[in-house]
Amino acid sequence: MFPGMPALFAYAPPWMWATCCALLSVIYFLAWPRRKAEGLPRGPRYFAVRWFHGIVWVLLGVSLALHSVRDDENLARTAAKALAVLALLTYVLFVYAAYGPRPTRSRTGEEQDGDEGVTDPRAR
Repeated sequence: MFPGMPALFAYAPPWMWATCCALLSVIYFLAWPRRKAEGLPRGPRYFAVRWFHGIVWVLLGVSLALHSVRDDENLARTAAKALAVLALLTYVLFVYAAYGPRPTRSRTGEEQDGDEGVTDPRAR
């Protein structure tokens, strides 16, 4: 067992968890959900769909690595917990950006009457 690690992760060395998180982040940086970004203008929502899932894994990897650092004042452990919460918030933003409601637009860029933000044709 590895002391200082959260109970769920204590049975493997911290470098293994950090490596797994790094590999997952590279996968999500290279293979991102392009279909979810179709029709989105370049901006914060597009950026979130493109990058946030990979960033979540980077934050989790750094958080797990910091859990293994031993210091007298537990600053590393506090920072690790803060990064884990930041990873959760980043993931929530990613899910909202990728799967949240989208208003439908006509060719002129105006919202069509009766659509009321419905994006799935089967929902009508």
